[in-house]
Amino acid sequence: MARAWWGLRTALDLLVAALLVLAVVADHRPVALAWAAAFAAVYLPGTLLGRRAERRAAARAGAPAQPAGGHPAGPVLIWLLALLAAWAGLAFTVPEAAYLAFPLFFVAMHVATPAPGLVAVAGLTALAVAAIAHHGGPSPGGVIGPVVGGLVAAATGLGFRLLQREVAARQAALAQLLAARADVAAISRRAGELDERARLAAEIHDTVAQGLASIGLLLHAAEAELAELPGADRPLGRIRLARGTAADNLAETRAIIARLQPAPLAGAELPAALARACAGTALGAAVSFRVDGAARPLPQVTEATVLRVAQTLLGNVVAHSGARSCRVTLTYEPEGVALDVVDDGVGFDPAAPAPGGSFGLAGARRRARDAGGDLTVESAPGAGCGVRLTLPAPAPAREGAR
Repeated sequence: MARAWWGLRTALDLLVAALLVLAVVADHRPVALAWAAAFAAVYLPGTLLGRRAERRAAARAGAPAQPAGGHPAGPVLIWLLALLAAWAGLAFTVPEAAYLAFPLFFVAMHVATPAPGLVAVAGLTALAVAAIAHHGGPSPGGVIGPVVGGLVAAATGLGFRLLQREVAARQAALAQLLAARADVAAISRRAGELDERARLAAEIHDTVAQGLASIGLLLHAAEAELAELPGADRPLGRIRLARGTAADNLAETRAIIARLQPAPLAGAELPAALARACAGTALGAAVSFRVDGAARPLPQVTEATVLRVAQTLLGNVVAHSGARSCRVTLTYEPEGVALDVVDDGVGFDPAAPAPGGSFGLAGARRRARDAGGDLTVESAPGAGCGVRLTLPAPAPAREGAR
């Protein structure tokens, strides 16, 4: 896009230079040369400074140099008026200078915002018609040519500006999508690491720790039996040493289990992760998030399931729903937790077979089932979609309760 624009700007500058040379060649009178010099003195510094300002603005924004999409009113409009005045003087002096109106149409559409640009094009058209009539008298061609040129330039300039805005919006959406994917990948890696640590902690607890605990119990029983026998002091000392060593190793093993076992998330950490996932979608601020009920720590598998299902459902909303807005609600209930994702998109028939290559809802249902929960879908063509995930997660009994 930027290369196409700069190619067009270069072509316009070359066309202006060629037509200016044509006007100078066609009329060598001092007055014509003076107007041509005035036009060049206004045009050349202005266009060079404009390009330099655009490059500096793009550099500050960290993006490739590209058209600014309309400069603010003020000095640039003053420059444009001075350029039109110099061109008008040249056009009323040299007939061939009227051809400069065509590239100036595009220059006006570039340097000014749409409304002033269109006004400048209309003024250029009127001046071109008047200049042609001044030299050769009124004629249909002298009116139709400038009018058609002005309309073409105005339509092209507006269309190019709309295309530029669309490209910029798509680039911003793509950047947000890439950032969201990176965030999702990081969260998924962290959840995978925590799951693996929890698995290792469970394995050590069920094998090494249980074995050491059993050894300690057996040694304690043997110690109790030997204590009743005479002359068993030496074996008793060894058994006590072995039992102490087993107890120390069991304590160290439990400390390792505690370090491996992922600490429970703070009450607000899961809501914060969901809020980041909502904000990171391509819909951005169109996705709202809220929490109902008092947030509390949940089992690791429950929190991982809620987050991953939310990511899947938000991905479906962005990719398939065509929604303008989406509402995500996390509800803490006494016996569990629920996640609702509701959008105002095109909807679909939940009873219809899923299209080929679509595994999002099936994967979300499998995750919910593996975690002991359920996933329900309510939707209809043209009526948006609502998905509810429910997972069991009883609230801990209050201290002192029996």
